[in-house]
Amino acid sequence: GAMALQNDVLIIAIIKRFLNLRYLEIGHNDIGDEVIEALQHLELEYYNITSTTIREIARS
Repeated sequence: GAMALQNDVLIIAIIKRFLNLRYLEIGHNDIGDEVIEALQHLELEYYNITSTTIREIARS
């Protein structure tokens, strides 16, 4: 829903702002493909995605 999309925007903004991020805790969220794509550019030492649902965004 709308809250999940707001979570995506916030998480992506944090990732883009802090490219040297090493620790990320985003468990218990509903995230979309865009968040996964943004995570690919980080060199994380630790991340927690426990109980996180990953949604596929329909693209036209």
